[in-house]
Amino acid sequence: MDYTYDEENRYDRQPHQTDHEPPRQEAMQKTVEESIYAGFWIRLWAYLLDLLIVGAVNGILITPIFMFMDSNPTLLSVFTIQGLLTAIMAYVYFAIMTRYLGQTLGKMVFGLRVVRADGTKLSWSDVFFREVPGRMIHRVLGITNLMYIVVGVHPEKAGVHDLLADTRVIRDTKIPADKEDEEDDE
Repeated sequence: MDYTYDEENRYDRQPHQTDHEPPRQEAMQKTVEESIYAGFWIRLWAYLLDLLIVGAVNGILITPIFMFMDSNPTLLSVFTIQGLLTAIMAYVYFAIMTRYLGQTLGKMVFGLRVVRADGTKLSWSDVFFREVPGRMIHRVLGITNLMYIVVGVHPEKAGVHDLLADTRVIRDTKIPADKEDEEDDE
C-alpha cells in the first residue's frame, strides 16, 4: 500500500496497483445470450416443479374447503367438485403464467420460456391451444403421456401440445463472446 500525507498530518492508505494485476474490467469475460431449444429432461424437471407448486396452492386454497364437508359432491356421476376445482386451478396457473410471462415458475427456475415458432408475441389462442386441448391430449389415457417422448425426437424439441399451438420452449444460455466470434468465422 502507498501512503499519502494530507493537510491535517494524517496518512491515508491508497490502493496500490502493480503491473502484474489486470484491471477488473479486462478480467471479466464478455458473454452473449443465445437461445436453444429446451430438451425433454429439463422440461420434465420444470414441469414436475410446476406440479409441486400447483399442488401446494391447491392444498392451501381448495383442500381445506372440502375437509370440513362430510361429502364431496360429484358432477355427472364422474367428476368431484374438488377434482374439478383443482384441475381448473392448474389450467389457470399454466395459462396465465405462460400468457403474461412466457414461463411458469418451474420454467423460470430452469431458464426456460415459451415462444411462438415464428417469433411473434404469444396470444391467448396460442396459450389456450397449448395448455388446454394440448395437455388434455396427453391425459386422455394413461398411455398418452408417452407422447411427451416426441419432445426428445423432434428436431425443434416440440411436444404435441407445442405443435398444436405452434409454440416452442427455449432455454437462454450465456456463452463467451469470443466463442460466438469463432462460430461466425466457420
